[in-house]
Amino acid sequence: MSLRTVASAAFGLAFTLMTSPALACHGGAECYEKVRLPDLYRTVERPVVVRPGWTEVRQTPAVYGTRVDRVEVVPGRVDVVREPAVYGVVRRAEMVAPPTVAYHMLPAVTRTVHETVVIRPGGSRWVYSEGGRRKCRVANPAVTRTVARTVVVAPAQRVPVVQPAVYREVARPVMISPPRVAQVYTPPVYDWVRRPVMVQAPLAYTVRHAPVTATERFSVKVRSGGYGWRRSHW
Repeated sequence: MSLRTVASAAFGLAFTLMTSPALACHGGAECYEKVRLPDLYRTVERPVVVRPGWTEVRQTPAVYGTRVDRVEVVPGRVDVVREPAVYGVVRRAEMVAPPTVAYHMLPAVTRTVHETVVIRPGGSRWVYSEGGRRKCRVANPAVTRTVARTVVVAPAQRVPVVQPAVYREVARPVMISPPRVAQVYTPPVYDWVRRPVMVQAPLAYTVRHAPVTATERFSVKVRSGGYGWRRSHW
């Protein structure tokens, strides 16, 4: 069990005692009295070596097999072929008039909203009595007011209106593809040949064995007891 677990258990026990409904003050106020808190302990764990680790050297022999290789029987070649230019008629759209842009102003959009504002914030204060052995919390309510204000939903903006461009279709002679010299590639011819090959060379490797450990546990004092506040039913 860790120090944090022990402290959390002690704090939970003290908080349960302070917040118990049977210990509530008269009139709904929160009242507390001084109490003695017990000492805190925790269980500490530490590892111990039962058997130390050791190293072992192992060896594996070489592994052989048969590999099938692809070899070139007839080499490839490249032939040169000349191709003439190709012409045709292409219809294209040409711009007669460019696009135009006109701007229109849109007014802003507003609305009235109501919101609650705090004039004086609330809170609470502590009242001590019986020589500091008893304290009670007294609540102070907040003072608020509802006000109206105008907010802008959408600001005024300048909106562009675009008139598209005007086009017409024309036919023009064009070269579809220029004359070129093409290279035709003839791939080589391959065949399969079986050859002996070493698949894996002999290996020497080291195996490390981890030590064997155990856990030793013992209790230690974490914190001495003191005084704290517990909720009172006075």
